[in-house]
Amino acid sequence: MNKKLINVLLVSQLAFPLLALADLNDTINNFTGYAKSAINFLLVLATLVFLWGILKYITAGGDSAKIAEARSYIIWGIIGLAVMGSVWAVVNYFKEALGVNGGNNTIPTY
Repeated sequence: MNKKLINVLLVSQLAFPLLALADLNDTINNFTGYAKSAINFLLVLATLVFLWGILKYITAGGDSAKIAEARSYIIWGIIGLAVMGSVWAVVNYFKEALGVNGGNNTIPTY
């Protein structure tokens, strides 16, 4: 078979569930779950950068080069926290705007 045709068939096979939109609610919940996991990781990372900058600032001992480096870490940590907080808010906004429920948080009964 032609390699181009095989690629088209493979892509169409993978894209078919998305085109059917059979389970859009679960797809959006999965995406927001992954996004929130990534956001939480990056929030922790930004917090660690911020705290590392504070530690470097405290231990600089009056050296202006070390103080400038510590300020840079502190500023980037604050920027990271602000950006990731904003991304978290945007993800939640779109989730609410699309009317997606939060998933099934109840205990299953048998």
